[in-house]
Amino acid sequence: MSGFDCSTTTAADPLFEQEGPAPDSDPTEAVAVSRAASHAVSPDMIASDPPASEQTPPNWPAILGAIAPGVALTDHQGDHCQILVADAEGLLRPELGDQPLLRLFEAHQHAEIQQTLQMVIVEQRPVKIDSSQSIFGPWFTVTITPLADQLLWAFETITPEEPSTLQQSLSFEALETLFEERTTALQVTSDQLVDEVVERQQAETALKAILEAIPGIVSWIRADLKYLGVNSQLADMFGLTPADFVGKDIGFLQASSEFNDFVKEFFASDRMDDSREIDARVNGEPRTYLIVVRKYSKGRAAFSVGIDITQRVQALEDVERSKEQLQAVLEAVPGIVSWIGSDLKYMGVNRHLANTFNLKPQDFVGQPIGFLEASEDFGTFVEDFFAGSTDDAFREVEAIVDGEVRNYLIAAQKYDQGKAAFTVGIDVTARQQAIKDLGRSKEQLQAVLEAVPGIVSWISADLKYMGVNRQLARTFGLVPQDFVGQDIGFLSASQQFNEFVQDFFTTPIEDDFRQVKTLVNGVERSYLIAFQKYDDGQAAFTVGIDITDRQQALEDMRLAEEKYRNIFENAVEGIFQTTPEGFYLSANPALARIYGYDSPGQLMAELTDVASQLYVEPHKRQDFITELAQHGSVVGFELEIKRRDGKIRWISENARRVCDMHGDVLYYEGTVEDITDRKQAEAQLKQLNEELESRVQSRTQELQELNMQLIMEMGERERMQDALRTSEAELKALFSAMTDVITVFDYDGHYSKIVSTNSETLYAPHVDRMGKTVREVLPPATADLFMDYIQTAIDQERTLNWEYSLPVGHSQAWFAATISPLPNRSVMWVARNITERKKVLDALAAAEEKYRSIYENAAEGIFQTTLDGRYISANPALVKMYGYGSFAEMAARVTKIDEQLYVDTERRAQFRKQIDRFDSVTDFQTQVRRKDGTLIWTSENARIVRDEQGKPLYYEGTVNEITQRKQAEDALHMEREKSERLLLNILPPPIAERLKREEQAIAERHERATILFADIVNFTSLAAETSPTDLVDQLNKIFSIFDRFADWYELEKIKTIGDAYMVAGGMPGTTPDHVMAIADLALDVQHAITQFQRPDGQPFQLRIGIHTGPVVAGVIGLKKFTYDLWGDTVNIASRMESQGKPNQIQVTQVVYEQLRGEFRFDEESRIIDVRGRGQMETRWLLGRL
Repeated sequence: MSGFDCSTTTAADPLFEQEGPAPDSDPTEAVAVSRAASHAVSPDMIASDPPASEQTPPNWPAILGAIAPGVALTDHQGDHCQILVADAEGLLRPELGDQPLLRLFEAHQHAEIQQTLQMVIVEQRPVKIDSSQSIFGPWFTVTITPLADQLLWAFETITPEEPSTLQQSLSFEALETLFEERTTALQVTSDQLVDEVVERQQAETALKAILEAIPGIVSWIRADLKYLGVNSQLADMFGLTPADFVGKDIGFLQASSEFNDFVKEFFASDRMDDSREIDARVNGEPRTYLIVVRKYSKGRAAFSVGIDITQRVQALEDVERSKEQLQAVLEAVPGIVSWIGSDLKYMGVNRHLANTFNLKPQDFVGQPIGFLEASEDFGTFVEDFFAGSTDDAFREVEAIVDGEVRNYLIAAQKYDQGKAAFTVGIDVTARQQAIKDLGRSKEQLQAVLEAVPGIVSWISADLKYMGVNRQLARTFGLVPQDFVGQDIGFLSASQQFNEFVQDFFTTPIEDDFRQVKTLVNGVERSYLIAFQKYDDGQAAFTVGIDITDRQQALEDMRLAEEKYRNIFENAVEGIFQTTPEGFYLSANPALARIYGYDSPGQLMAELTDVASQLYVEPHKRQDFITELAQHGSVVGFELEIKRRDGKIRWISENARRVCDMHGDVLYYEGTVEDITDRKQAEAQLKQLNEELESRVQSRTQELQELNMQLIMEMGERERMQDALRTSEAELKALFSAMTDVITVFDYDGHYSKIVSTNSETLYAPHVDRMGKTVREVLPPATADLFMDYIQTAIDQERTLNWEYSLPVGHSQAWFAATISPLPNRSVMWVARNITERKKVLDALAAAEEKYRSIYENAAEGIFQTTLDGRYISANPALVKMYGYGSFAEMAARVTKIDEQLYVDTERRAQFRKQIDRFDSVTDFQTQVRRKDGTLIWTSENARIVRDEQGKPLYYEGTVNEITQRKQAEDALHMEREKSERLLLNILPPPIAERLKREEQAIAERHERATILFADIVNFTSLAAETSPTDLVDQLNKIFSIFDRFADWYELEKIKTIGDAYMVAGGMPGTTPDHVMAIADLALDVQHAITQFQRPDGQPFQLRIGIHTGPVVAGVIGLKKFTYDLWGDTVNIASRMESQGKPNQIQVTQVVYEQLRGEFRFDEESRIIDVRGRGQMETRWLLGRL
């Protein structure tokens, strides 16, 4: 062999490069597809041939023989040869069958050929190998073309002289010239082949019949936005022929710029299919089309279908698309599609039609059109259509689909010379219903609008109200008529709403929603506004829902989440989640500290077996799990554990079991408290308990008396403060009335001027002072002091203040003097009588001394704190209660009460919230942490102290330690909760509440109640063959699942009688929609019972009966009382069960009437004889719609 040359073989237009057929396709068809790739024939054209029954199959061997003398298929490695056409020269011999084609080449060229095969596969293009000599002798050239997962080999033999002559004569430049000549010739040939393909497309009559049957316009478009072809309907629309479109730019008609933009954008994207509604002008009239496009030929061309939806835009929502090339045409039709022969038998249907009747498309082929018995109208229409002379027709028909009457608009188009027809059906049930809805009266519409849970309005595109519902009008204290014609902003309530409406009308979207804020009666509210345009966008319908409370709830949820996360991270108690096997799923830092680990992550990584690594007594783990299994939770489970450092500590666990809906354990979760100190103190506490019990009562009485005394003293103090403020106000009034004594003295103490409007405030008022000295008027000692202050003020030139007393009348008067120097070496002496204030201050000082004694010696803690949680003052009792040596130490250490003192920091926030709201709190109970880390319970009585403007200054109050009382209360509360849970397991909550109020006779009539009886079939015979323990265990498992369903649907389990189960709805505490809930429960328990098997391996079966009507409910008996129902409704429900069938749910006609729109029933009712009622009409409940 002299070697080989590789050259690329391409079509004239890259548009027509094709992917190969599917792996399981016919080999000859694969060759045809490959050759079509070289001759510009798309697989769509091949795939679009009419069914085999309607045409003569092609002579593939003859076609392949015309392509090349020898043709073969291999896999991508060149192996498993399949000879399609054997050449006459004996190149492709039978012994090559299923063998590698590399055997035709010499061994030293196999690597090069393998590289060539990889290039063909990767680049997806044909490659030609020139002048190679076969091991069998003949020289040949071969063209290798890639298919989907195969390679097509086309061989041509040449004479031995050709390769040697070619090798001897071709230089590098000659090869280039030859390559260019071959490329030019190939391009010319490809152009001719493109024309041949167009002619072949037009000649494919079967394809044309299908395309013409499509109720719309069809076109093929190249990626350069030129038409490859159109159907006659598109051509006729513009008065042209299909040939007039070929090669033209898609915009040459200037009919729709939207269509041009859509196609251009589609080819620029990587999407393989798309759809869009576009506007076009046809014969001067505006039309709307739904255009569906799908790419083929590796995205170099697209197939488009357009449906005129001007009058039926809404109906096109039912269109289904398919990614198969032929199915792309079918699924572009908006509805159900079928091909029907003139013998009235189905030739095929689309998936949408098959899915409508829960079948597959192939189930229809060859069947008479009436085999579903779904629509006589359709059968009559098709029969009349074939009998008539028209080529197309349409009619509206009724059909039964899943037991419901549906309306379809059927369009039919004949093809194949009237021997077959293509039909398209559009579901117009909704349109029919809409037509009926339009006929309703204005009062009915208004009733619906008033039932909308929000505000409703109609707004025109000019932003004016067309109408509102009463709720919107009432919101603003108006009537609906007040809004009509008004601008939407006339209330000045929401700028956000006005902007939203304006933006909405300026956009093309049909519906939108937005959250806006609105002022309603001066209060800001949040609304969720939903808009829907109608009347071609000239008006809009709005509904607004007040979501203010929901927004607040969301914020509360966020705060709650933060709170609980903070509690988890900062809790003193350890918090955990573990698997039943003993692996930790989560743990908080406190648990890690208790167990001696540095972090929760280290704990979860190292502590993998709780029983062996943690418990001092490993068997305690099984006790813990057993108690959880029996009771669902454990409280106060105490045990010794080994810390990571080996130290032994006592802990107390509170935990519960978390299960899935089937009752299987998912994990355990709970809290852990280090109780080592408590354990050590328990021995001492036990000795002290009896003494404490005897002293608590007397001490409590003493504390209450002291507390009352303190409150009375504090009240007295407040009254005295009020008296002081009153006195000061009076003094101010006196001052403003110029009742002060104003005197001017010279340097020697002479009286120069005196001003006084109240002579009673003067010392010796009868003495004439003018011109005299102070030594002549005042007592000697007082006169000396006067002279000192006068001369000091003059010498030092500064104002002095002095308090002094003088005898006035029969008592001593106190004065506050201000001595100010004057320019002429004199002073102005302004004396104010402060006798009353002095008395008040002295009294206040005495009271303060008394209060301080009470404060320092009170048994209760007394405090003052800042608003941000720092102590201003605290008495010794409080300091001792919290375990500190002095107030100074406590104030220095406790700078944030909520974090350092309160165990639950959220309680401090609740304390502040309550005191801010009510100005005081009483008996505010919380758990606090003492200095040594021990926890105690306290009760606080406090109030907020404000200034005259009402601004908060600080908190003050008293604290009592109530740890022992709290422990007693908790024990009592736990016992009460146990009793409550036991009572609620027996009775519905409303009945239990009435019993707790000691009502004697409890009986109520309920006019609408729904009763279900379920009975396990043949359970009596099973009981005779099963041990009592196994029997009860089996019943417990079954009825426990039934109980969960009853809780889920908010129904009331009444009782179980042996293997019968009774549940009811319609009583207080159950769901209002009890008929539907009972039906759902019946279906669920019917399914659940199949999960349980009898000893023979067969599943259990149920008989279920349901009836609805009036009942009497109440409690009977004095001991072991039960809640029960009586009445005809109960008896009928029981008869529905007892006269039913296994695995069936029998309901009365009244139940059927209430559920028929939501559930499936058998088509025919049945009549049964019911004891005491005679004949009754019943139905079998089958499932939900």
